[in-house]
Amino acid sequence: MAKQLTEVFDSTQEFFDKAVDKTSIPHHVSIQLFANNRLKKPYVVKRADDYMKHMNDIDVIIEINEKIFDALEPGQKDIVADEALAHIRWDMEKDKLNIDKPDVTTFSGIIHKYGLEPWNRLQETIKSLKDKKKQEEAEQGQTEGA
Repeated sequence: MAKQLTEVFDSTQEFFDKAVDKTSIPHHVSIQLFANNRLKKPYVVKRADDYMKHMNDIDVIIEINEKIFDALEPGQKDIVADEALAHIRWDMEKDKLNIDKPDVTTFSGIIHKYGLEPWNRLQETIKSLKDKKKQEEAEQGQTEGA
């Protein structure tokens, strides 16, 4: 059986290094890039386990399907790198590394039909309505308890 994880090409590593430099990810966060051409997605981002952190001082592992990545146009590579790096967030208040999930989860057909902005406005409206309802329930609970 062939190896699943391998080192990435120098050109891929350099591309991601430049992309990291353009982010607000602190320099003390160590990111290791590996090639995994068995991935069905272009990339996977995960927190390094305790062993990797201890032995190699690695905080985040990004596995990339390098066959797919190499076949992309330069602008598309930018999107993939930025999207992968967007998962990584340093919480300054808690002095903690977070690996976030994407904030947009819907069907591509819905975005195609209505557009991203109307979908975003809908999500904001729903959140606002939920917050309003929660506030009304809290106020109602206070008046009933008085």
